[in-house]
Amino acid sequence: MEGEKMRKDREVNLFRRRFYIPPSKIRIKNYIRETPSVAFNPAVLLDEKKVFIFPRLIFDYYEYTSSIGVFEIDLDDLLNGKVDRVFETEILLWPSDITDFLGCEDPRIHLHDDTIYMLYTGKGYELGDTTESKRIDYLYLAKMNRNFEILEKRYFRVLKDDGELVIPLSNKDSAFIEIEGEKATMLTRPMMERGNLFCYSAVADLENMILHDLRVIMKPEEWEYKVGWSTNVVKMRDGE
Repeated sequence: MEGEKMRKDREVNLFRRRFYIPPSKIRIKNYIRETPSVAFNPAVLLDEKKVFIFPRLIFDYYEYTSSIGVFEIDLDDLLNGKVDRVFETEILLWPSDITDFLGCEDPRIHLHDDTIYMLYTGKGYELGDTTESKRIDYLYLAKMNRNFEILEKRYFRVLKDDGELVIPLSNKDSAFIEIEGEKATMLTRPMMERGNLFCYSAVADLENMILHDLRVIMKPEEWEYKVGWSTNVVKMRDGE
């Protein structure tokens, strides 16, 4: 299996921590509570000289329910550490349906042409034919224009090898590699069986919101409980 016996139990710091933006520096424009309790795990979009940051926002700890917002920083200010100010932030996504009733979490951003593609986790339920419901972590895709207006948002299903179309119990930590029309290549992590958290590559049908041709790329080593893809992929050179 690809990715097997390739990793070691050690940590290498690739980044240098420059500064923090605490929740006290985030001011919400479109919600009655102006300051979140927690802001973390953001997506980032570099658009010319502006850096847009999409934090996961939590306003209380009772249910730990998340929303996703956006604020901007000038690129030069960011590079020079001039971030000691309050950032006006707008909430873009919040719980609005049974499928994201428990929160909108962990955004990942991909800019394609003039459309912003945001992958995120909708933490919610699948209602059954009876009174019982099933907890599901849905892999959502929200499409936005350059003004961050939501054009559409839908969740993915997975086409199994036997032809069955399913909604995994959980699907998180996903990112686009390339988008061409209504087809995309992705990294994703669906829980196809309870307890099995493997890293997959997949082809995405963006018109019908179906992931197919799943291939296991990485599974947990003997010293790991689970594995997951990190942030967006970074293009190093042609073909890599």
